[in-house]
Amino acid sequence: MALSGLPRGGKFFGLNVVQTQPWSGTWQDEWYRDNVSEYLQPGVLRYPGGTVGNYWDWQQGWFRNDINWSRSTVSYYKDIPRRPYKLEDFAIGLRATGASAVLSVNMLTSNISYELAGLH
Repeated sequence: MALSGLPRGGKFFGLNVVQTQPWSGTWQDEWYRDNVSEYLQPGVLRYPGGTVGNYWDWQQGWFRNDINWSRSTVSYYKDIPRRPYKLEDFAIGLRATGASAVLSVNMLTSNISYELAGLH
């Protein structure tokens, strides 16, 4: 089943793809994967993407355990159900869309050693 009413072939420059919300699709969901690939046709997928990346733990595929939520700019995420999203999930999206990857490391609440270990 495809999304109706969306133009075909208009390639988006890129998308952020941390699928933490309970209502968002995942790359493991065939319907989501096929529709993003066919209709949005992103040229770039960014992971984890945006402000979320400043609190992200690559190894867990979720937010860091030690976040001071009251001082963070992503406090909205504090109470959502944990829904890990790891590099393996991101790789499914890259293969499905043929997009290029942009990896955003956590430069605010982590350190270079931990980030490189997570990427490895």
